[in-house]
Amino acid sequence: MKARRRDILISCSIILLCLAIVVGVSYALFTDSVSVQHHLQAGTLDIDLYRTNLKYNVLDNDGYFKEVTNNTLLEFTDSTEENIFGINTQTAKIAPGSYFEAELKLENNGNVAFTYGVQLKMLTDAASDYDLEDQLTVIISQDRNGNGTIEAEEKVYAPLSSFTGDIPYAFGEMAATDDAQSFTVRVQFENLANDVNNKAQTETAAFDLIVTATQKTNR
Repeated sequence: MKARRRDILISCSIILLCLAIVVGVSYALFTDSVSVQHHLQAGTLDIDLYRTNLKYNVLDNDGYFKEVTNNTLLEFTDSTEENIFGINTQTAKIAPGSYFEAELKLENNGNVAFTYGVQLKMLTDAASDYDLEDQLTVIISQDRNGNGTIEAEEKVYAPLSSFTGDIPYAFGEMAATDDAQSFTVRVQFENLANDVNNKAQTETAAFDLIVTATQKTNR
């Protein structure tokens, strides 16, 4: 009888052990975890700037106007000593009626949308009277419809002397999937009445042209 009782106890112990194993396995299933790797990559703001065409009208050696066209593609993405208007200060002489016009192309090589602006930063001494800068008109325009017409809100029209701040003129925007956009920057020497142009004789003007891009997060 004692032996049978001992067998029953052993059997019960085995059953309890089996239950413990089952419960243990079930517990492991309930607390199991799955690890999933997440990969996040920061977007890039990457623009390229090219000059696709250049036209200018300056005085030749005989003092007559000479119009020049240059459609050689030239990259201005990185800082460069190359002049976007092709101006040689030793030989380029201007008079009322002269102009410089550069057609620029902007490409979005990154994967974020951005707005862009155009800034002309004057390098002439602030103490100057701006006699020449007052007579140089800056025109920044873009034919967004592709039909040769430019609406008023798509133009910046101001004398060079007004470009004294560090805030660029907001001009356009590009999505990551947009094709390249082109715009034109023109600086022209106005022909003014009442001998006003005479004030600009022998004067010089110096400026940088800067294109800036800022990420745009909402449509």
